[in-house]
Amino acid sequence: MKASVHFLACLLGFALIFTTTAHGQNMVSDLDEKFHLEKAISERLEQTLKTRLEKDYFDITVEARLKRKGVNVKVRDHVSAEASSEDIQKWYSSQMRNLSRQMASAEGIDTARPFELESLTVTLGLSDKVETPYREELKTWLTKWVEAGFGSKGEAVVLVRPSNIVQRDLNQPSGLSRYQNLLGMMFMGLVFAGVYLMQSRRNRAVPLATSAVVAVEPQVIQTTPAVTLLPDDAEQKEMIRTLKNKIAWVSPGVKNQIDGLISKWCDSDQPSYLKIAAFLEALAEGGASLNEGARVTVPTIPADAQAALPKALTHLQELEVSATLSLYQEIYSELLSGGSLALKAPPSEFDFLRTLSDEEMLNIFNSGNQSFKISLLTRLPETQRRRYSELITPEELRNLLNYSLICQELSDEELKGMLEQWKVQAGKPATPSLDIKTKFAK
Repeated sequence: MKASVHFLACLLGFALIFTTTAHGQNMVSDLDEKFHLEKAISERLEQTLKTRLEKDYFDITVEARLKRKGVNVKVRDHVSAEASSEDIQKWYSSQMRNLSRQMASAEGIDTARPFELESLTVTLGLSDKVETPYREELKTWLTKWVEAGFGSKGEAVVLVRPSNIVQRDLNQPSGLSRYQNLLGMMFMGLVFAGVYLMQSRRNRAVPLATSAVVAVEPQVIQTTPAVTLLPDDAEQKEMIRTLKNKIAWVSPGVKNQIDGLISKWCDSDQPSYLKIAAFLEALAEGGASLNEGARVTVPTIPADAQAALPKALTHLQELEVSATLSLYQEIYSELLSGGSLALKAPPSEFDFLRTLSDEEMLNIFNSGNQSFKISLLTRLPETQRRRYSELITPEELRNLLNYSLICQELSDEELKGMLEQWKVQAGKPATPSLDIKTKFAK
């Protein structure tokens, strides 16, 4: 009997050790199976969701609970008290063999899938940038997807990820970040101060350049009122470029007058070296657009003018845009008006033009068409031409200069006839012994 008790104790100890070892192995196997199942479901769901939403806007977590399928082991409820020790040993030996065989072979269990799903929770975290209607649509879709795959054991949860969960830390800057606004204001102050100094220096430089030009070319300052009403600098620069091209285009046809103009600019009481510099610059820049048969040649420049040209070119570059445009307008006007005519007194038939008032001058110019205006302008003295350019608007002056390129001037006889007709209408005395022709270019 004593031997039977020892044998029974050994059997119980062996059973305890076997059960503990098997339980530990089962725990490892359970965790491994759980991990692979959750990973497979997450990857499958992520691939499906990518067709509906960008990956940056969602996250997926899957939580599965598994349980191992049970093993039905039939044991007797009790052992008869009359059983001998040999019977007890045989009975426990038989039970241990059956238990070991059933656990090893898992009789009645699918060995490929020894676990069954107890519950599954799929959580979809969405960015707060996803609109609310689409969130509801995704929640409905996910619920159906989980129910179709896992039935009543599955559950779908949709959450919204807040993007401002660290707002409190952002509102409490520390260290250097507390002074970033102040540093930014200081930097902007330095920028504005630099811009102000540059603008002030530029504003101071303009009067100095203008005063230096006065000593060389005072006429430029006198003619600026006729041009300063023009639009922005971009349009005026385009007009300057056009005038340079026109000066270069007209120059080959008035070679004789160019020499006279340069002599006039050099020999006047106040030499106009600035005009010579501007004229040469127009020939250099605009001459490149001429064809081979009409290339201009550099006119002869007197020695004293050559010595003054470097300074005049410097002054030309320092002029304001409006003053530069006025200068080229005047050069172009003198070039078209014949140049050499300005060096001598007009014919006696046109002497009365010197005594006209501003109103009479406008009236006589408005009595004819554009050809009449151009023809009359070429007969006016230089002072009268400048005065007329100041009486009309810049737009009218520009149109007049542009038209002078294509118009055909009236002859002296035609112009005299039209002037006599105007005298009659204005009550002016007619010129004696003048053969009046009444051909009008209306």
